[in-house]
Amino acid sequence: MTTTTTPTPVAVRWRRATVAVLGTAAAALSTAAIPGADALVGGWFLSGAEIIHRVHEVGFGLIMTVCIAVPFLAQAVAPRRAVSFAWAAVASPAATIVALAASGLAADAAPFVILLLVGVAIVVLHPARGAARLMGFDRPLLAVAIAGAVPLVVEAWIQTGLQRAATVDDPHASPPHYAGMAALALCIIALTIVAARRDRGHRMTATLAAAAIVTWAAASLLNLGFVGALSARAAVAAIAAATLYLALVWRPDDAPDPMPTRRWPS
Repeated sequence: MTTTTTPTPVAVRWRRATVAVLGTAAAALSTAAIPGADALVGGWFLSGAEIIHRVHEVGFGLIMTVCIAVPFLAQAVAPRRAVSFAWAAVASPAATIVALAASGLAADAAPFVILLLVGVAIVVLHPARGAARLMGFDRPLLAVAIAGAVPLVVEAWIQTGLQRAATVDDPHASPPHYAGMAALALCIIALTIVAARRDRGHRMTATLAAAAIVTWAAASLLNLGFVGALSARAAVAAIAAATLYLALVWRPDDAPDPMPTRRWPS
């Protein structure tokens, strides 16, 4: 028989304070990274010789802000309503590490390993750990996540191959632009899988994934033919798929986000 103990109010406050500090620090580092939040904004306006990097820069910005910084920041603002974001703070750095390793750039993954460890610490110390669902995935959301993962995995595979084959003369070789786009594709997959768990706040995690793919598609439509850009057909299909995905996530007959119903062992 398993026994659990109820954390004291002091322990809960300590956990929340620790999670808030960790989340704030990780979010600040992610947004301040080069490229980071500046790339998400400035990438749209690159000109001259740098214009060929527009889609890549926007992609970097999406990884560091939408996929990583936002889930971490949510732990400082409203951790009890952002249990799903706590898992996203683990999943997105992990996806980025996989993309870098597959691109032959495992040595460049150190910052993301640190972010991954911070994410794990947040999950372990989370003040609303009792909100975590252990009853499995929402089948419709998981089915959509798996279906959407197919073209994204193909895209990630192509991009990692390009990164491994890139020469020093390739303007996209360093910084590793191809690996960045592979990481973006895998981060989107990771977020949709986390959202399918339907932890507290899962709708916002799903919305982040949809926002990332729509932004990537929009940048592609505005920069057709550039390296990293989706084709016009693929971009339109991605926007349509993201719209249908959000309709499923926010469907009126969907059960509400689960509230904490039990506590994990202290």
